[in-house]
Amino acid sequence: MVEIYCDESRQDLLTSQHPTATYTLIGSLWLPSEIRVELKHRIRTLREQFDVWGEIKWSKVSLAKIDFYKRLIDLFFDYPKTLYFRCICIDSRQVDNHTYNHGDGELGFYKFYYQVLYHWINENPITCRIFCDIKPNREKDRLKILFRALQNTSNGTVEGIQALQSSDNSMLQLCDFLLGLTSASMNRSVLPGSPKMTLIEYFEKVKGSPIGATLKHVRKFNVFCIKLRESR
Repeated sequence: MVEIYCDESRQDLLTSQHPTATYTLIGSLWLPSEIRVELKHRIRTLREQFDVWGEIKWSKVSLAKIDFYKRLIDLFFDYPKTLYFRCICIDSRQVDNHTYNHGDGELGFYKFYYQVLYHWINENPITCRIFCDIKPNREKDRLKILFRALQNTSNGTVEGIQALQSSDNSMLQLCDFLLGLTSASMNRSVLPGSPKMTLIEYFEKVKGSPIGATLKHVRKFNVFCIKLRESR
């Protein structure tokens, strides 16, 4: 069983008339269920070692916590063949909700959510469960529709999609951190010399290459920069 934990960054850009950044990202953390308990234990050990409690989030990065977050990056790379991160990067300037989504930006968002999940589920058919951070939706059945779409089009087996409180789930928190780091890098939204820039540079050093669009076959850290048709 593969577990997939999902989060989003800058969804507001898809509908904003006055965007403050360029890219919306939707991210996913993929792992076999057998390693979840071990990962949670190792994260708790890091918390105890560095006395860092509360929710792990990119927005909570500070100088006092920088060593903790560096070790969290090391932890991610300690599992080269079992722990993966994949995100879709959407240039909000290319999104035309009026033409393609009946003016419904939320519908457009969940179409992109589908793209983040479908290809890897279908590529090497897997059995999986999907967990999302709880978020308010104008239409209450968005996750049910996403679930049915994945069930009906995938060669793999999607057993369910469930919304969880990220404050209670360390895997969702790890996804938030990796996604926030990626979003900050893609949007160039952090200052040189800041704790967040230090972590971006550290991540790229461990990764061995800059954060940016990757080829489809890249598994460990995959950034899918989708190219959309120009608006009419």
